[in-house]
Amino acid sequence: MADTFTDAIEAGASNRPSFSQEGLDLVRTFEGFRPEAYYDLDNKKKKGKLTVGYGFTDFDIPDLKPGYKIDKARAEQMLPDLIENKYGSAVLEKVKAPLNSQQYSALASFVYNVGPSAFDNSTMLKKLNAGDFSGAASEFKKWNKAGGKTLEGLTKRRRAEEALFRGDTDSLGSILESQRFGLPETGASRTEMSEAVTPMPDEPSESPEEVGAGVARRIAAEMEMTPEERGVNAAKRVAESIENAASKPVESPTGDKFDLESFTKLLSGPQKKGDEEEEESIPFADSVSFSGNLPRVPSGLPRNSGLGRRG
Repeated sequence: MADTFTDAIEAGASNRPSFSQEGLDLVRTFEGFRPEAYYDLDNKKKKGKLTVGYGFTDFDIPDLKPGYKIDKARAEQMLPDLIENKYGSAVLEKVKAPLNSQQYSALASFVYNVGPSAFDNSTMLKKLNAGDFSGAASEFKKWNKAGGKTLEGLTKRRRAEEALFRGDTDSLGSILESQRFGLPETGASRTEMSEAVTPMPDEPSESPEEVGAGVARRIAAEMEMTPEERGVNAAKRVAESIENAASKPVESPTGDKFDLESFTKLLSGPQKKGDEEEEESIPFADSVSFSGNLPRVPSGLPRNSGLGRRG
């Protein structure tokens, strides 16, 4: 068994294991953050457990009710405290065998999801107290149903918790990457995954206001151009896109080679007015209205693992 977390700082003289950063990442990834209270199975039909933040229920927030809102900074602070002091303590109260940080973190995540009472009556706990750690690890995958249905989100979460329990950091990294970004699980290590895939950031690199300001500046600059200058400017952008996309010359249906220079000149329009030539202009709005309120890119995936079994 890999032992990368075992030497993490132990809490106090009681040798209590610490809840690892990997465990915190696992919970955040599968719970997801929601700022306003919702029903976790079907919000429209008000079905399931009322939930908010990182899967907090009325077991965690006694005054939780519809319309309740929580700030993300507060939720970030609450999550590790709740897991350590409530759910982690529930694990340590029942498990008599010594646990390392990996095993403790996986079990705390599990109990946070299914609830202390379910854990107290589980075969997993019986195997742990009998010293059968391998058998206990195999129990995780059995807890992947809600309402009698097997759910993909719960299946992946249980596999992630089992991987953390066993110290299999490569599998854990692959599962978390898959859940965050919708990638196929390859079994590759985190380093290999990061070299192969550039992950999407949680937030766009520019805010909607910054993107809007850039567009507005470009529009304002083009409004001061003559029709011919706007045509040349547009042609340049088209030409750049074609050059970037094309790896080899493109042939027309008749077999003629694509002539980028001729195409650019065609888009640019006539540069001089002849006796029989009429000036052509590219239609452009007389005025431009821009609010800057562009939609933000969603940063997460739908939560499908809490399922209101706690409490």
